[in-house]
Amino acid sequence: MSLEFAVFDAETTGFFPEKSDRLVEVAILRLDTRGKILRTFHSLINPDRPLPPSRSRKWTDADFEQAPTFQNIAGDVIDFLAGAVLVSHNVVFDLLFVKEEFKRLEHTLPVLSSICTLELARRLVPEPKSRRLPDVCHELGLTYGGARSALEEAKATRLVFLQALKQLKIQSVKDLGITSQPPGKDLWPEITPMGKSFLPTAQVDDTPAPAPASTPDSMQNLVERAKGKHQDSVNLDQYLILLDQILEDRIITDDESAAMTKLAQELNLFSREIERAHKAYMKELFLAAWRDGKITAGEKQDLELVRKLLSISFPDYAELMQTAKKEAESSPEPADFIISREKIQGMSVCFAGPPLCKVRGMVPSELFAQSIAAENGMTVFTQLSSELDFLVVPDRENSTEDLEEAQEMGIRILAEPVFWRMIGIDIQ
Repeated sequence: MSLEFAVFDAETTGFFPEKSDRLVEVAILRLDTRGKILRTFHSLINPDRPLPPSRSRKWTDADFEQAPTFQNIAGDVIDFLAGAVLVSHNVVFDLLFVKEEFKRLEHTLPVLSSICTLELARRLVPEPKSRRLPDVCHELGLTYGGARSALEEAKATRLVFLQALKQLKIQSVKDLGITSQPPGKDLWPEITPMGKSFLPTAQVDDTPAPAPASTPDSMQNLVERAKGKHQDSVNLDQYLILLDQILEDRIITDDESAAMTKLAQELNLFSREIERAHKAYMKELFLAAWRDGKITAGEKQDLELVRKLLSISFPDYAELMQTAKKEAESSPEPADFIISREKIQGMSVCFAGPPLCKVRGMVPSELFAQSIAAENGMTVFTQLSSELDFLVVPDRENSTEDLEEAQEMGIRILAEPVFWRMIGIDIQ
């Protein structure tokens, strides 16, 4: 069967397509059967809503005002996707946004044939240090452009895809789970391509997106909602990527829980798979904590908080701790599933009050914590700003106003232990 492929990547305003989050940039590489790029589509999209600062730092607000809405490029997206197998890194998450954008236009998409490079990467590297595309490329020895751009990510996704075809000795598309022709244009909504893609001549910088606040039992509710018989999951990595982002502030909101539920449904995950994913995530945290041979009191407190958020029982928690300890002793290399140190260079941080965690043998003052952040190549802000990347929150109860303002501005919120771990410092 001779097929073409459409490598797809998108940037979004957040995690929740069914709420108010939208696509803000899309790139599609149409490939022939051998992986040669036949044509390229790349455009910013006016999301018709306020942008998080991490997005507007890469492109200006004026850029998005000039960009077409999704309605204006929907025909072009169809032109590039129709009749091709969709290839994406975390394909289910991307498809949720694409489907929702078409739903807003009162169109329903056909069932798409798709390949997830996250799953292919798992076959190439059974125990990856990280599931994120730049890190997958690094582990496979592939070039990653570096710029946070849908086009650069699409190019990197194509390289992972081609590497997988080569290393796994794929002889037929059936080996990739593709058993029929992807839907042609006649099965897609009838929308005429308008050729209205837009990219500004000057680009600015780079960076990711946010997360907000609610109850520790949200994930337990998620597991309970995942009714049905157990079935083997093809891959839990897509679920774990979103879980990692959501847990950065050590709070799970109702919206975040709903987003996880939706993703679990799209991935056909049932309660046992979800529980397994939560345990896998907990184990990764333990491995990171054990990397220096001990778990400090501060780390233990943070780990216990995550245990409650993920509704992991005490017996399972204790077993995961000991299993991770043995693995860390035999292979001290930690799992790098949090932001790598290189990525924080030049990013900005603000502390919402004095730290509470003990680091470097003491509980540092706010000024000293700022100096540590600066040592690690970060720009320190002393107050909230639309240009801010991270707000570190040591004391949530006394930071309500800052939290609300940061959430409104789309600033990424980190629990204090997450921040210290992110820059490679143990809490004691």
